[in-house]
Amino acid sequence: MRSSGKNNKIAVVDLETGSILYKELTMDMAQHIGGAAVNTLLLKEYSHQTPLVLGTGPLTGGFAPGSCLMVASFYSDDKKICHLPVVVKSGVMLKLSEIDFALFLGRSQKDCVVVVEKGRICIEPADDLAGLSIPQTVKQLNSRGIQEIALMAGPNSTDPHGAAGTAVFGGFDRCGLAGFMKSKNICAIVLKGGGKIPFAAKDLQEDRHLTAQIKKQLPKQKSMSVLEKMVDCNLAKDLVKKYFRHSHACFHCPVGCINFLQYPKKHRESSNNEDTAKGVFILDHQGFAALCKKRPQDAHIFMGRAMALGLDPQALSEKLDPGTGFDQAIAQMENVATAQRKEQNNVMDNIPHGISGDVYHRFGGALPQIRPQNSKEPFGTWEERVAFAMIVGVCPIPLLLQLISPTALIPFITRDQSQAKIYHSNLEKSIKMVLN
Repeated sequence: MRSSGKNNKIAVVDLETGSILYKELTMDMAQHIGGAAVNTLLLKEYSHQTPLVLGTGPLTGGFAPGSCLMVASFYSDDKKICHLPVVVKSGVMLKLSEIDFALFLGRSQKDCVVVVEKGRICIEPADDLAGLSIPQTVKQLNSRGIQEIALMAGPNSTDPHGAAGTAVFGGFDRCGLAGFMKSKNICAIVLKGGGKIPFAAKDLQEDRHLTAQIKKQLPKQKSMSVLEKMVDCNLAKDLVKKYFRHSHACFHCPVGCINFLQYPKKHRESSNNEDTAKGVFILDHQGFAALCKKRPQDAHIFMGRAMALGLDPQALSEKLDPGTGFDQAIAQMENVATAQRKEQNNVMDNIPHGISGDVYHRFGGALPQIRPQNSKEPFGTWEERVAFAMIVGVCPIPLLLQLISPTALIPFITRDQSQAKIYHSNLEKSIKMVLN
């Protein structure tokens, strides 16, 4: 029988043969809670088959605030494990497919789109996606009747600055997931859901209480909820104030930290590029802040172009010349797509004190660099808060903003005091394993 919030099922997909095997979670996996911790166990178990693991936590898809999270885990080029947070509603759709973890082994013979839904996983051809930008790919997949695209590698996935993202929202990939997906010939992963998720009756009441607490802490200008906490972001704040139109929230999150910035009217009317929409969603606040330092007047346009090309905006910002004209700068940005990426130690030089550069990179390399406060509280450091979120299945950002404490989420897992102590102990062990 399924426990609350879990399907207790793993789908193992052989990309080469197309075969699919369903397995139950073992007792050891259950004791490691879920998400990044169980992903780690699966990566080690299947390490000889170059695995890519998508995982959810016990809170994913439920009533806990920010319960949208899916974690994509893989071995990077240096043979270390990376855990990338994938937000919006990816985790929800995976769990609604009635599996908690999807494990992709080997390599597809041709470029493919993987479609996961209740009772079925298909490996579809991707011949019609060759060379398309992210918006063009979305449009093409929409024409197939596909709407929920969880991960896309983009046309520049093999480039050093390639970045995987969630359709038009972009993502947090600066650790090489796009290139890893391309090495398996995966162009996109689609999650279509179709099932149900069981949850405790008291979760809704608990959610209303916590959501009310979070909303009291939010500034009236919700577009600033992340940038206000980040270091040296005044230029980014100014641009947001000028072009901000509305906020977008991930599944069941009261924060709404994804800002939609409208492009200037002149740019919208003069552009002949079919990728150009009315504006851009800012999910990667660190990348946006980096672009603002080089192009404080039009960084959101460059952000949109980087996302359309499937490129890391922070890496590209290092190559931009702030003194060049707009058209020249766009060409300059696109031409550096194949330039060699800096060594990790150089890229991570400016991380605030209290955040490990290596751990930051292992968690995607693009989450908000917010200086940790109250680090002596349970799961109080930056690293612990992110690891906690990526194990239980909630977005790390509300925890980093300190709008909610990790311990406030435990009742969504269990309300039994003795069980809560066991969960707390298991979480400590799982967090330690993920961080090591």
